[in-house]
Amino acid sequence: MSVFRPEKMVRLAIYCMANKINEVTSFLIKSGMIQFSKEQVEVPKKNRELEEKVSKEKDRISTLVSRLLDVSAKLKVNFSKYDYLSTLPQPMSSLSSKKIEEHISELELLINPLVEEINTSDKKLDEFFEFRKIAMIFEKSDIQFGKLFNSTFFNTYLLKIKQENLHLLHRGLARIDYIKEGFDQGEFTYLILITLKENDSSVKKVIRGANAAEIKVPHHYLRWTENIKKLLESIELDIWTIKESDVESRLELIHLKKKYEERLFLWYVYLEFHLQISELKKNFAITEAGFLISGWIPEKNLSGLETTLKTYDENSSLISEVVEYTGQESETEQVNIEDIPVSLSGNKIFKPFTLLISNFGLPRYNEMDPTFIVAFTYLFMFGLMFGDIGHGGILLVSGIILLIIFRNSGEGMKHFAWILTFCGLSGVIFGFLFGSIFGNEEIIKPILFSPLHEMNLMMLLGLALGGILLSLGMVINIIQKFMMREPKEAIFGEWGVFSLLFYWNIGATSILIVTGNWNLQKNYIVISLIIGVPILAMVLKDLIWNLFFPKKQKIPVDAGEEGTEHDEGFVSSIFNLLIMVMDLFTNTLSFIRTSAFAMNHAAMSGAIFLVVRALSSLVKGPVGQEIVRWDILIFGTAGIILLEGMVVAIQALRLEYYEFFSKFFSGGGKPFVPVKPVSEEVMTINFEQ
Repeated sequence: MSVFRPEKMVRLAIYCMANKINEVTSFLIKSGMIQFSKEQVEVPKKNRELEEKVSKEKDRISTLVSRLLDVSAKLKVNFSKYDYLSTLPQPMSSLSSKKIEEHISELELLINPLVEEINTSDKKLDEFFEFRKIAMIFEKSDIQFGKLFNSTFFNTYLLKIKQENLHLLHRGLARIDYIKEGFDQGEFTYLILITLKENDSSVKKVIRGANAAEIKVPHHYLRWTENIKKLLESIELDIWTIKESDVESRLELIHLKKKYEERLFLWYVYLEFHLQISELKKNFAITEAGFLISGWIPEKNLSGLETTLKTYDENSSLISEVVEYTGQESETEQVNIEDIPVSLSGNKIFKPFTLLISNFGLPRYNEMDPTFIVAFTYLFMFGLMFGDIGHGGILLVSGIILLIIFRNSGEGMKHFAWILTFCGLSGVIFGFLFGSIFGNEEIIKPILFSPLHEMNLMMLLGLALGGILLSLGMVINIIQKFMMREPKEAIFGEWGVFSLLFYWNIGATSILIVTGNWNLQKNYIVISLIIGVPILAMVLKDLIWNLFFPKKQKIPVDAGEEGTEHDEGFVSSIFNLLIMVMDLFTNTLSFIRTSAFAMNHAAMSGAIFLVVRALSSLVKGPVGQEIVRWDILIFGTAGIILLEGMVVAIQALRLEYYEFFSKFFSGGGKPFVPVKPVSEEVMTINFEQ
């Protein structure tokens, strides 16, 4: 396997019997190696009955999952404390969805009445609490409470109203005779309102208009004949009776939770896993007696797959075809390049840097994998701009700490931590080369030179880096075009052979003239030839190509299709040439920023010590001076690491994306996404919250 190519992919076709499909699909999911194809393979004869059964199975399990989650919510089960991946159903025969359905039905019969009792108790308690509040208005009176609700001539209303709506009630009752008594509590006012029976409809209309709520009187208190003290005692007794019943129901739920919590989680994992299997089965081709599964797998993972499949279904069969980077699967079949999933570098050392590439896009299957090159060039540019033993060391330690913290996290965080660690190491290495420790260049001597003392050399280093990286991009593009069987584009196209020759000739000529080895007046013929020949070749590329290859060659427009190559117009060639020249010039100059940031980093780091000396001298006493000195050093260093580190990281990434990648990277690749067991993220469901 080459580090310069995406992982070679294999197209699979797996046949298995209908009665073994769950076991086989379960194995394939758990392996985490296969990306299933969504496009179904056409089969001569389908089993319609089996197809309908698959559809119904998914709906049934989906409904069962909803019922289980409802039961779990009522029991306030917390799934997040369990390890999901270690609880995958093993073996499959130990559980079944039918058994789980029976258990859930039994639990629903136990839980639903208890939940209903609790809800009823809560509602009754709320009503009694409100009733007790308003009954306390009569606490010091001798009135018989029941007579208020059994009068022949007047009606009594117990009301709860927001204080801001009291004016609406008063306005509505302005022409009605009434008696009221009440008290304020928080934002509400509790009232007893007594009016004549003949005004009942008008009063109720006013109550509704003021958004007041009528407090319900429990039925057995409507004819209460004893005094208010006994009424309040009876209310307290009722409240305690309801609470006692409520506590009993809740304790029973807690008991059921302790008894079934682990089992509910296992059932949930089982059903979720089988729901995943059922959803996948809908994409499988259904034959008369079984299923035909199609998908993709990296070539390195193919070994032993068929033997393992036989342990789950001895009648299964596997057909695999390695797809070449040209898209060729066999002598007669060509696969569309855009349909082949792409998996970047499998090398563990360079794997973290796939994060930088995937953020920009993925190369197509027939393009080069730039992970290896990006790893070295990105770290070189970062170290060049952030060269300091102290600052780099802090990044290095921070990266190691993050690796420890996120050791069990997803790939994204681990890749970021590794990149931070490598960037810190690069900063340390360049710190030794530049002789800088926290901006102090007096502690050790530089192995190479100090950026601030050799500014011209730093600028030349930036230009040289740009020349090397842009040349490398064009070389990669030339190789890719030849591998894609596009020789004309490889030789005459943008960033082809003649573009590279033009760039090298311009660079060599500039160096010879600047160093005094060439004179523009004396060597103008040679200069004109070495620069002019590549330009003429690119402008007249169609004429030259047709001269050597008079018959227009059939070339692939898209993999799997054929089309005719069209000539480019003369004016269009000149226009494209001008754009190319401008791009080369601006792209090369862009790399000077690496030198500028290197000098800026050294200057800012050194400036911290100047600030320390200036401000500490303004403070009296050695203790105060030390406090000021260390405060400035710590916070100043932290600011440089955070701000400069972020800016340098972004600038290095920008040079990779817009200067380097633009020479060969077309993108458009589809990521290889193997199906894996449902992630642990589903376990963040926490019904206790």
